[in-house]
Amino acid sequence: MRILFTIVAAFGLTLGLTSAKETTKTTETAKTTETAKTAECAKTACSADKVTFAVDGLTCGGCENKLSKAFASTEGVTVEKVCSKSGKACLKYDSEKVSKEDLMAVVAKSGFKLKGEQVTLPVNGMTCGGCSSKVSKALASLDGVSDSSVCHKSNKAVVTFDPSKTCATSVTKAINNTGFKVAKAEPVAVAK
Repeated sequence: MRILFTIVAAFGLTLGLTSAKETTKTTETAKTTETAKTAECAKTACSADKVTFAVDGLTCGGCENKLSKAFASTEGVTVEKVCSKSGKACLKYDSEKVSKEDLMAVVAKSGFKLKGEQVTLPVNGMTCGGCSSKVSKALASLDGVSDSSVCHKSNKAVVTFDPSKTCATSVTKAINNTGFKVAKAEPVAVAK
């Protein structure tokens, strides 16, 4: 029994040392890879925009794959996520190579319907349900807005609109005109 225990203990210790060496090597490789990714992102950061489309008709993984492939085959587009459960497609695109209108056309050509563009805006100054209601009413009165969700607890307004009738700048101005202020807009396109 003692011999067996000694062999197992020695073998386990050797594995432990090997594992520690491999962990150090893996950590160094990960740091190098992360540095390379950061440098790559820094090169494209100036021209990369983000957009989220709300897309009607995404019902399964096959739909997700079909739309993802269509976006991926478009020059200057990186697909972050296409989700049939939420009905959204999140993308990064190089506005010097492809326009938002081109991206909306990809949705239509793939056989899906674009609901609109969606922006999520951080809104400063809201403290109660009355504040949320005031912002919601202002957004509802804006031509082209099809849906909005305003929450004073999260200090956010999520607005879906028809880009042929209005734009993110107009949505921001409508919120700012209520007395509350949009901190920074992050546009997202949404398809219905």
